Amino acid sequence: MSHEEEEEETEERLTADTYGAIDTSQVSEEIWSIRIPTRLAQAWENMPEGSDLGELVFTKGGGADRSGGAKKPMKPSVNIHVAENVAETLKQKSSSSPSKGRNAAAMAHTTNALPLHYSLEAMTKKIPVMHPFSRNPRTGGVKLWGTVSRTANLQVEKGDQQYRALLKDRLVAKAINNSRYVKPV
Repeated sequence: MSHEEEEEETEERLTADTYGAIDTSQVSEEIWSIRIPTRLAQAWENMPEGSDLGELVFTKGGGADRSGGAKKPMKPSVNIHVAENVAETLKQKSSSSPSKGRNAAAMAHTTNALPLHYSLEAMTKKIPVMHPFSRNPRTGGVKLWGTVSRTANLQVEKGDQQYRALLKDRLVAKAINNSRYVKPV
């Protein structure tokens, strides 16, 4: 073992000096904290490393038209369009796992639908000071990743057809269990 390898190994070990050491080198970085729907987070987590997960679209707000005509004011928005391969991977994963129960077919179709269009809602600037952090399992040191400057919720956009299909399938699956029939619209 060379002298350099010994130094690297001693740096990565848990010692009294490293345990609880706080790395604040990135604390001045601004970070957004966004709540993501559980199913979308799981779908993203299951994707292979390096995969295209979707695109983030920033839309500038506007007021009057340049030609002087009145135009309906538009609020600026941030939208996320999930890549279709994410939904396909979720479908393949759920179809490969065996389902149990009498509504397995109805529930299998329900779990396959993943809405592809989301928007950031309830974005706020006035939040308490928060610093996301992680602990290194080898050294016990803590790294602060920055300071949260905004928080928001990721919600399905109105009119998303896959979300409508998901809701309809849930309703039908629930109606099968129930003694009363609910007609989906």
